[in-house]
Amino acid sequence: MSNRTWERIIEDVRVRMTGRFTEGKTELDLLSRPAICRIFRETARDIQKKNGFPALTKKELAEIQDYYRGAPKIDPIYHQIYKGRTGRFDVTYMPDDLYYGYIEPHFTDREAARYVDNKTMYYHLFRDVRLPELICMRKGSVWFDGDGQPVNSRSVPGLIRRAGGELVCKQAENSETGAGVFFLDKEDPVNDFRRRVRRIPTDVVVQRAIEPHPDFAKLHPVSANSLRIMSFLKPEGVQILSTSVRVGVGEARTDNLGTGGFFLGVDENGVTRGLGAMHDTTITEHPEHHYSLKGHRLTGIDKAHELVKKIHPVMGRFRLSAWDVIIDRDGEAVLLETNISLGEISNIQVCNGPLFGEDTRRIVEEVFNL
Repeated sequence: MSNRTWERIIEDVRVRMTGRFTEGKTELDLLSRPAICRIFRETARDIQKKNGFPALTKKELAEIQDYYRGAPKIDPIYHQIYKGRTGRFDVTYMPDDLYYGYIEPHFTDREAARYVDNKTMYYHLFRDVRLPELICMRKGSVWFDGDGQPVNSRSVPGLIRRAGGELVCKQAENSETGAGVFFLDKEDPVNDFRRRVRRIPTDVVVQRAIEPHPDFAKLHPVSANSLRIMSFLKPEGVQILSTSVRVGVGEARTDNLGTGGFFLGVDENGVTRGLGAMHDTTITEHPEHHYSLKGHRLTGIDKAHELVKKIHPVMGRFRLSAWDVIIDRDGEAVLLETNISLGEISNIQVCNGPLFGEDTRRIVEEVFNL
């Protein structure tokens, strides 16, 4: 057995015991079901401990037990947290460990996701939609230019220098919560790139930064404020399950939860719902600008949905997926990233309601052959 395999086994056992993992380094797709479930149970316990949400009623507990009959034992802590954060009980909220431990693996090939969910692959897989302009990328030990042609590594600084404008250097794998995403110094992009890329052990892409549409920029002018769209591939076509906008806070250029951002629900008409979700906190106004989160009409939601419906069938082995899409200054939808394994659901359920809604029981019956 290789050292690499032993490292994965040791990491899996450690996560099973502690529920903790290293963002940007741990290969989450390789963790076992008990390890994955432990991560989300530990997170739920931390949230409950911090907030002290009231216990569910006997009637609510009985309703959960009846609704999820036939599935593995449901920990009511998730419904307790969803009720505490949103102010209402809904039995159709999908419990996090049930989703990550059973539902998602049923519809998604996590082992294959390790190879497909790589930003260097997007330029081969998604040729029919807009992507950020590619400046260069590293696959394995080989560098490629913006046309996907192999180049000598010594020529890469010249590609970056000639590109001009603002550039983003991204870790192509294991980049959950924004790990390994850097905006290069506009005054000295080459040396900044050299410093950053030494710290990235995986594949790398360098792309031109995208200026967001004014509707999104006004939410927080420093960050990208991209859309997170959850979709489900069915025989009848692609179903949009949930749409939210990720809004930044402070000086961070990224809008990820890991850099202080939050999720804000968006309805089918492209209007923000008004409830924001930040890890373990629920908000109704921007924590820095103090405007109400409700009622902001966002351009391009229909185009973002069209993009997702067009490309999700390409990922046929991954029926559940979370897509990050930015609406550029011209109102066009640009694909930033797809999360085809372990896509965030807890905060999008807080700000948008139950992921599967009235279809939740049908999903449970399909997964567990009930």
